[in-house]
Amino acid sequence: MLKALILAILIMFVLLILLRRIPAIRTWMNNLLRQPLVRSILFQGLWRLIRFLIFRR
Repeated sequence: MLKALILAILIMFVLLILLRRIPAIRTWMNNLLRQPLVRSILFQGLWRLIRFLIFRR
């Protein structure tokens, strides 16, 4: 589980750097996040990851 968490953090870090450096990726990501289906999938996945990390037994 620790490997998956480190991988997710690394991917988010790289994505944030790319969003700051390349405007085309920023506009593509904004257009992608305007779609309700994509937003719900991303936020549900994030919520499940947080719940799993908090309530892991």
